[in-house]
Amino acid sequence: PGNVGALTNLVVRGPVTFTVRDLDVYTVAASVPFGAFTLGVNYARTEYESGAGAQQNVGRAGLGLRYNLSPRSFFYSALSMATGDLKEYIATKRVFQLGLRHAF
Repeated sequence: PGNVGALTNLVVRGPVTFTVRDLDVYTVAASVPFGAFTLGVNYARTEYESGAGAQQNVGRAGLGLRYNLSPRSFFYSALSMATGDLKEYIATKRVFQLGLRHAF
């Protein structure tokens, strides 16, 4: 509630340009272990609406896989892609990650 006034300065530029009156954001995610592997999926979406009712949205869908080497180390790989009305206005539309993590 304390930040609602800040939306008066937020302008969405896309197929339709407008000042945002309402902002809704949500994320849905799940992960499922399969032995040493863990499969994860995620979807995040932001919806913008003007005072006149114009609406635009942007989201990101992702899929990842993790392989546990030990309780403190794992390999991971993930791919995510932009979705929605404003996806063409995102600089990085696709992201691929590959790495090794170790907790000390």
